[in-house]
Amino acid sequence: MSGDNIYPAPTLQVYPGQTLIVHFNNGLSGLTIGDYYNPAYTPKGQAIPIYPAPMKSSPINLHVHGVHVSPRQRRQRAARHRARMSNTYVYHVPTSMPQGAYWYHSHLHTVTASQTYYGLAGLLAIGRVDGNLPVVTAKHVPIRNFILQYNDVFDRADVWRR
Repeated sequence: MSGDNIYPAPTLQVYPGQTLIVHFNNGLSGLTIGDYYNPAYTPKGQAIPIYPAPMKSSPINLHVHGVHVSPRQRRQRAARHRARMSNTYVYHVPTSMPQGAYWYHSHLHTVTASQTYYGLAGLLAIGRVDGNLPVVTAKHVPIRNFILQYNDVFDRADVWRR
């Protein structure tokens, strides 16, 4: 499947005991987003400007929440993939994996927030996203999937709470 022009990224679904295979292609080249920059990618030996120039291309990787990934499996490491590079991620979901809603996103340090904000994140549904709760099925409770990116809230006095 392709994620072309989908915001946020598409929902991926796999059931406990199955294998999720993601063919990941980095198409982040020819960028024109004005506030997408990263001082860490300033050319070696150059001064880091206060306001770096916007990036024309960007490395990226894939990070999943909730699925245990062995660091010994080369293709599953949090390696960065330059523009126009591709990789295949293989996730073996154990039969004991709790069913429910998880998520995936870009997780390249120093650009994670920018990439996630621009939509490089999506729902990872493991089995039934209702957690396979019998009461939900028995009572035909409607399910609406969504993920909250931030858990920061303000009370009525405009005081920040976490």
